[in-house]
Amino acid sequence: MKWFYNMKIGTKIVSGFLSMALIAGVIGFIGINATRNMARESANMYNQQLLPLSYLSGISTAFQRSRVNVLELVHAKTPAEQAKYQQRIKEFSEEISKNAAAFEKSCDEGVEKKLLAEFSESRGVYRPLLERVTQLALAGKVAEANALVVGGARTAALAEQAAIDKLEEYKIKTAQSTNETNQKAATNSIRLSALFVAFGIALAVGLGIIISRLIMRPLSACIAAANRIAAGNTDVQLDSSSTDETGILQAAMGKMAAAINALMMDAFMLSKAAMEGKLATRADAGKHQGDFQKVVEGVNQTLDSVIGPLNVAAEYVDRISKGDIPPKITDSYNGDFNEIKNNLNTCIEAVNALVSDAAMLSKAAVEGKLATRADAAKHQGDFQKVVEGVNQTLDAVIGPLNVAAEYVDRISKGDIPPRITDSYNGDFNEIKNNLNTCIDAVNALVGDAAMLSKAAVEGKLATRADAAKHQGDFQKVVEGVNQTLDAVIGPLNVAAEYVDRISKGDIPPKITDSYSGDFNEIKNNLNNCIEVIENQADAAQRIGLGDLSVKINVRCEKDILSKGLVDVISVLQGLQKELQRLTEASREGLLSERGKPEQFQGAYADVIGGVNEMLDAILLPIGEGNRVLRQIRGGDLREKVEVECRGDHQKMKDAVNGVHAWLTNLVAFITSIANGDMTAEVAKASDKDQIYEWLMLVKNNVSALVADASMLSKAAVEGKLATRADAAKHQGDFQKVVEGVNQTLDAVIGPLNVAAEYVDRISKGDIPPK
Repeated sequence: MKWFYNMKIGTKIVSGFLSMALIAGVIGFIGINATRNMARESANMYNQQLLPLSYLSGISTAFQRSRVNVLELVHAKTPAEQAKYQQRIKEFSEEISKNAAAFEKSCDEGVEKKLLAEFSESRGVYRPLLERVTQLALAGKVAEANALVVGGARTAALAEQAAIDKLEEYKIKTAQSTNETNQKAATNSIRLSALFVAFGIALAVGLGIIISRLIMRPLSACIAAANRIAAGNTDVQLDSSSTDETGILQAAMGKMAAAINALMMDAFMLSKAAMEGKLATRADAGKHQGDFQKVVEGVNQTLDSVIGPLNVAAEYVDRISKGDIPPKITDSYNGDFNEIKNNLNTCIEAVNALVSDAAMLSKAAVEGKLATRADAAKHQGDFQKVVEGVNQTLDAVIGPLNVAAEYVDRISKGDIPPRITDSYNGDFNEIKNNLNTCIDAVNALVGDAAMLSKAAVEGKLATRADAAKHQGDFQKVVEGVNQTLDAVIGPLNVAAEYVDRISKGDIPPKITDSYSGDFNEIKNNLNNCIEVIENQADAAQRIGLGDLSVKINVRCEKDILSKGLVDVISVLQGLQKELQRLTEASREGLLSERGKPEQFQGAYADVIGGVNEMLDAILLPIGEGNRVLRQIRGGDLREKVEVECRGDHQKMKDAVNGVHAWLTNLVAFITSIANGDMTAEVAKASDKDQIYEWLMLVKNNVSALVADASMLSKAAVEGKLATRADAAKHQGDFQKVVEGVNQTLDAVIGPLNVAAEYVDRISKGDIPPK
């Protein structure tokens, strides 16, 4: 039964209809055969029984009328009357001879021939007497003529009439026997037709139950999976091995679950990255579609809104830490971000004042004005201590310079030293910070190289280093490595995509991009594979359309598909040659054959023509329904049954078009949900439409997730950093997504608040601990 399970729904239904059509064909064949036999027996009855009886009746009637006219001739008073009766006697004699000749052509070689010979013999006796009576009457010898009529002529006439009666009795008995035989044949045909009608009813009921179960079981599995997805559990397993529409539906459900799961995985990834301090990490919204894409974009925008000001603050602190004092921040921020901006601007003013004094001291040192000192009273807190320290340590420069020289020497040899932890003041502290920054940059470069190597070993070919984390030539190095990976992995991804599409039956166009070396060989191999599959698919399609002249090229002994197509053509050609005649076609159930009315005449040609019209009326709607179901089986829902139908054919048309409309609506809605389109609608088939109920539940839960993501994004842009979504409103993995976004915000905003506090303290000269 596996072959029947894998049939498309349309094919299953058509199989049922074809089975019924086969039964109807058998019944029709029995009826046609019985009708043909009845027609043949009717013709035999007419030709062999009725016509001969009519001939005998004509003989008997003409014979009796001839005897009457003989009497009239004998008693005629005038020559005119005698001539009239003589002419009538002649005509009746000719009529008897004509009917006798016709009867002789139709009679058999047995009893009828013998009885006909007796009739001819008796007539041979009577005719001379009849002529003698006529001669006597015409000669006026009435008494002699009358004596002959009531004497010898009468005896001969009675013998001839007896011979005629024997022939009539024999033909009547033969007709009765033929009628009894026909009655028995008709009874047998009725019984056989009734037997096949009962078998057809049982077959229809059985196929209906089997087809119903094969459709409803996969749908029940889809409903259960949808309920799990609606509850937030995307770990669903669906059997999409079937190639019918239920398999297509389960595959669409799997894609929907995969899309939701991908959204959850990106949410978890962002949450983890935020907690690890990887603030530049973003989810790839291009991997999602529709409202799912909007959710990911919203989360990315939320992070940008939060991390953007944080990056500005970090950049300003970094520049200040490197002695690059930036201008004041003039951009507008909301809420807590504005407070950070004000603190940074205050810090910039303080640092600028410190730098100004440092420059003055440097200039003085260059000019040899070693007694020059900065006014520490113009500064506050630790900035004041810095100036005082510079004033105190102008002569103490040798130690820090030696440390710097050693570190630069080790870095140049690839020996990355640990960060400098000694305390320095002023320019020496800047040198220390610059060296530490250099150490961090080299370590970051080494770390990214190790990360890329590990990812490549693990097969994570999409992994790239973030070049934005590096500067100058280090950034160019990382960008170069990323570009190298793109050049290698791009062709591999194209090859993987093509192999995946071919495995799913989606034959892609040939690759036209230019590659070099082994990548070009991979491209050529894939293009050759596509060409072979396209040729074989074209051949299969032509065979399916009845074109058995197609030539199949078997490339090698292992080319099983091509050899199979050759075998199919051979079988179909043999079948085509075998089923040539109407009788053989009817026995095999191929009802496309028709009778040939030109071989018949009169009403019999009309009967055959009527049978042909009946078969046309039966098969045309079935053929149209089969064509549409065959398109549905191939996943093509663009057409439905449009041909005009009546009676049971209209019911079949309504059933096929109902399946077409239901599948079209269902697939469109599920595809929209899988693409993230939450505006999609689906019609409710009935009050018991469970599929409608769980689809609405999925849509509502995903829409709630989209709404919360948009709310968090808007709150972040407005600087409302304490805003969080209510995860309790969601279930399962949907709840985990919302919790992950909340945790992401907590992980980002916590360090941001610490940064704001530290900048505020630094701006006031209160240098906090690390």
